[in-house]
Amino acid sequence: SIAANGTDASHQAYALGFQALLRFCSGRDGWRESLAEGLRLERPGPAGEVEFGPTALAADIGRLSFDLDAASAGYERLLDVAERHGDTRSETWALRGLVLVDLQLCRLDRAEARIQSLSEIADQSGLMYLPKLQCVAQLATLSGDVDAARDAVDAAIRTAEERGETHTLRL
Repeated sequence: SIAANGTDASHQAYALGFQALLRFCSGRDGWRESLAEGLRLERPGPAGEVEFGPTALAADIGRLSFDLDAASAGYERLLDVAERHGDTRSETWALRGLVLVDLQLCRLDRAEARIQSLSEIADQSGLMYLPKLQCVAQLATLSGDVDAARDAVDAAIRTAEERGETHTLRL
């Protein structure tokens, strides 16, 4: 078991979070137990580490499994911790997750407001710039604005090509 191998609690928490995600994505049993133990062991860490912790992974699992209340609550917790620790990377991850949940629930006004926040940070920091464009394209599509959706997709492709990051395009 990951929790019994003698590593510190922080590493155990992250390992259990990823174990839960892998088990969930592969349809294997035991992901809930791994996630619960990872969440129990998790402690907010330094900037740049929170986005891959059990709280973030629990939110992602919630979104992927359509447990959108759990996903929203998880991303809100992640956003709170990220803001308190000045962790821009985790803040953008949480905002992106909240946008995706809002889009899944067709809460377009909320998604648009969160995209504005995500855009401000992404434009200043360069973090999550391509996912921001993907969120813009999804919102435009759901809003029926085909031209804006095409513009966002074109901008994402152009930016990815300029940065040599075409492997990240998953529109």
